[in-house]
Amino acid sequence: MLLKSTEKHGKHTGEVSRKVKFLCICNRAHFVPDCVCPYAEIKRATCFPYNEQPDLKEYRKVCMEFLKIAHPRVLADRAEHGDGEAYLELGLMLIGGTIECTYSIEGALHLFDPLTDRVVAGDRFVGDTVPNDLLAKAHSASAWAYWREWSIHDEEEFYRVFRHRAVLKREFNPKWRIEIQPLFFAAIHASVSAALGLVSEVVLEIGFAFKQYAEQAGIQDVRRMRQFSALWRVVKAREDEIIEMERRSRAKQGKTMSLSDCAAEGCLVKGVPPSTLRRCKGRCPPDLKPCYCSKACQKKDWPAHKAICKPGSIGKQALIEENKEDFATHFGSLILSIEGATEDGGVGNVQPPRPTIDLPGFHPGRAGPQARDTSLRAQLYKLTMYF
Repeated sequence: MLLKSTEKHGKHTGEVSRKVKFLCICNRAHFVPDCVCPYAEIKRATCFPYNEQPDLKEYRKVCMEFLKIAHPRVLADRAEHGDGEAYLELGLMLIGGTIECTYSIEGALHLFDPLTDRVVAGDRFVGDTVPNDLLAKAHSASAWAYWREWSIHDEEEFYRVFRHRAVLKREFNPKWRIEIQPLFFAAIHASVSAALGLVSEVVLEIGFAFKQYAEQAGIQDVRRMRQFSALWRVVKAREDEIIEMERRSRAKQGKTMSLSDCAAEGCLVKGVPPSTLRRCKGRCPPDLKPCYCSKACQKKDWPAHKAICKPGSIGKQALIEENKEDFATHFGSLILSIEGATEDGGVGNVQPPRPTIDLPGFHPGRAGPQARDTSLRAQLYKLTMYF
């Protein structure tokens, strides 16, 4: 059961009392201190620049104190009145496990929608009333949630996503392969977060992976997709930063890349003619390109050299290999319209970017004439009834 009741439904309890007393996302008796760790880790990875993250141990203490006073019921009331920060915090609590309810990625995305997606959120949308830094955090958190969906391998958890999506009536493109779609949504939100100025740990992780997957699927030049230009820009900047850090480290230690020595640590092949060694054929810069006496030495040194040759690499993804054609097709047809954004993915001076995700066969808001209660409590209470 995702949401709980504070008391059993007896005949003496009236309809109004039952509605108020449900321990949905906005009601909890207490939080479990052990659950602060994942909450703090997710918030640290999504809401801070990758190079300005607080010390995790100290930040856990900060989160502990915050959660003692930030009651979900109060946050939910604030969210119902259009408080964007309350929506973001409730979503982070839900995926961070600090609320007495079942882990729900779709529940968290339902809470991020009012900040990130005007079409899906409908009359709940408040993204045009909040500052850019809050929007950036919401997009970064949404990117994390979709990235987590993409990473699901457990069938039970995969099915849970479908069930929760159905209960919350979150629009999703029915014509796409569900295995691929969350990856694109993660990249979209990561790119918007970057365009808004927040380059979080999650934004970079997704950027590196998405670029690698695109190349794996046969996309020769990802830079031509201007919808992701902000994401490509920060990935390239991070790659350059990693290389420059390596150069400084080598200069400080007095190390140089010799063309006559095998680069593998512990190898005794030194001072031989350069023609007898093989140079790395990767994308590493010439001044950092190592030489090896054998494939065995190259393989041995790869863990150390990988960060320079393939920054952010996570290896081949089997799902991409199996769906190269789908990936390439959808990569080319994906349209991200960012109102107020400059052509290169930067942010305009007047309005911050507002993402509208337009995918083939996807028509949000056309689900039919049936009415639905869009209040936060009502939407999340449905999860209690079904699960």
